[in-house]
Amino acid sequence: KEAEEFLSERLSMDTTTLRSRSVASALRKMNDGIDLVLCFERRQVAELIRRFPSLRGKVFLLSKVVVVKGGRADITDPYGATSEIYLACFKRIESLVEQLSSTIKGSSIANH
Repeated sequence: KEAEEFLSERLSMDTTTLRSRSVASALRKMNDGIDLVLCFERRQVAELIRRFPSLRGKVFLLSKVVVVKGGRADITDPYGATSEIYLACFKRIESLVEQLSSTIKGSSIANH
């Protein structure tokens, strides 16, 4: 509920169609076509590799894929926290994804 309120009130997102899904279920359906899985917490990386050994070398911690100076490695789930904590978490994720996007756009991967 807190996440929906944050997305709706702070980011003006329509949350009426958002539904949570099991990552494990999605990975089972798409296992062969997966090139990259980014996680927020180290324990998530370890659990996905344990449950899906074929994904070894494809599952990474988002904060380790991009250069993070002075930041914590894990992006802790803000579940149940204040809207300020949600906003800080969102901004951190947004920053990391923007860095990753810039890196990809500037690499030879994007030029193929």
